Order: sequence, then C-alpha cells, then structure tokens
Amino acid sequence: MANKPSVGIIGTINYDRIIGNGFLLEDLGGIMYNLLGIHYLSRGQIQLKPAANFGYDIKEKLSAYLEGKCNIDCSGLYELKTNNPCVELRDIGEKGKDENLKHRVSKLTWGKISHLLACDMILVNFISGYDVGLGTLMKLRDAYNGIIYMDIHSLVLGIDKDGRRFYRRPDNWKRYLGIPDIIQMNFKEAMTFFYPSQPFRRPTPSLIEALGTNLMSFEPKMAILSLGSKGAVLFYSENSTFKSHHAIPGLKKTRRGEATGCGDLLSAAFMVALLLGGKPEESLDYSVAVATEKFLRPGLAASSELSPFKRNNPNQPKNRH
Repeated sequence: MANKPSVGIIGTINYDRIIGNGFLLEDLGGIMYNLLGIHYLSRGQIQLKPAANFGYDIKEKLSAYLEGKCNIDCSGLYELKTNNPCVELRDIGEKGKDENLKHRVSKLTWGKISHLLACDMILVNFISGYDVGLGTLMKLRDAYNGIIYMDIHSLVLGIDKDGRRFYRRPDNWKRYLGIPDIIQMNFKEAMTFFYPSQPFRRPTPSLIEALGTNLMSFEPKMAILSLGSKGAVLFYSENSTFKSHHAIPGLKKTRRGEATGCGDLLSAAFMVALLLGGKPEESLDYSVAVATEKFLRPGLAASSELSPFKRNNPNQPKNRH
C-alpha cells in the first residue's frame, strides 16, 4: 500500500431537498457524503478518486466543496449537458422517508471507472440504483484484486412513473451480492433481498441473525447491517467461525436529528478506520459513533465537524454496550 492509501468511489451526486421535522434543507448529497466524510475523518490522509456523472447545474456548488482539497482527484467527475438528479426526501415516520426523484444521469461505463483499478479500495454506492450496470461491475470484479465495498442503498428501490421510489428485489440480485468483499445495507434493504414481501418488519434478534447468515452465505469478508437508532451489526468469519459484533450508539432515540447521509458516513468511517489500522470491531464502533454524530448535524457541510479517526485515542467517540 502507498504512503497514502487510496479509495475509489463509484456512485451519483444528488441535489437533495430534505423536508424534515420543522425544517427545509437543500444541498448536494449522494456520494458527496462519502467523499467529504473520508476526507475530513482521515484528515486528508487518504487519496480519493470519485467516479460520477453530474449535471451542469451543480457545477459551481460542487467546485466550491472540492476547492483546495488536494487529496481529491476530480478527473473522474464527468459534467453532462443535463440537469443533475434532484431528490426530495420527506419524513413519513416509522417507514422512513418518502423519496421522489427528478432527472437522471446515465450509468457509468467501464471507461469511466477503469482508472480506479490502482486504488486500495473501491466503494460502489448505489445512490440511484442504476449508477453502474451489473455487467460493468462483473468486469470490475474480474479485473480488480483489491477490496470492493458495496453499499446497497437504492439498488432495492424501483422508480414509478411519477419518480417515487418503492422497495422491490432487483433482477439478478444474487449476482450483485456475490461481488463485494465488504457489503453494507440497512435492515429494510436486507429484508427486501431475503424476505421481499416483508421489508417493514421489526428487527428482532433472531431475524437479524438470519439476515447475517444469509448475507455471509455469499462469502463476503464482512457484512454490515445498519439498524438506525439501534446501531449496526458486523458479521464476519474468523478461523472458519461465524462471528458478529453489535455496535450500539451512545444516544437514546430522538427526533432531534435528520438521517440523510448517516449510512454514507457510516461506510466512510468504516473504510477510514480500516485503512488507518483499525480492527473490524473497533472500526464498526467508530462508524456508528460517527453516524450518530451526523444524525445530530443535518446537511453535507456538517461533515467537516465530525470526529476524525485516531486509533486507541481515549477521546475517540464511544458507544455504550
């Protein structure tokens, strides 16, 4: 590994319009949470190579966020002569958010991601669900010897004629799950894969264990199941033994915060911790602490306020177990 580890990030940059509990927030989103998250959480110690198509209408705002960050290689950001994807997110209680999408950008082709093969780790974050095609991902898996980290996100969301998102199990879903070395999804996403008619069931311990067993049957090195206010569970194998670790946030359930970007910051923090020497369980503890911090700090700009990773630092954000 080079002096500075490197991460490639494949996905979509959204323009988010978030209608929350008494507030309206508009800003960039999508993989920008991963990009700025890794930048700030690592204090610039990780080289970043994003790959994304974006609409001409966000160019000025995008440039302002990336200006002066010399560890970010912007050569894989491709401006298109179309409007950028705009997502309106409205809180609807226990079922999460009502999500409405306007405008789309084209999928990333092999020619637009092949430069990432020299990276130590590649994150594939399905922000739109159609960010990159299955054939291109299979080609990436065949050509790449490093770690592929996949965040399922909107891969399990269809889009109706009015732009609203809905849960459905994607075609060829087993092929997707066979690609990554590290896979992340939330409880509803996992339920959509393995119990597609029941995505809104409550997460009981036995159901969480069953989902972990199903995920590990696809033989990733690690699988992360995020559980919102209940933290996240890491599943992995050690010496042929199936293990799990539940990181619980040091925060009682509250409606004071806003969840947009929390999952993306969880993946950003987990990658930062692993690449800077953290053990898997330590990395998950840190990731859940960062996602909890983010929940209380709505908006992309708050990424700069999150606690950077410092291994074995007594002031590191802690979780209650």
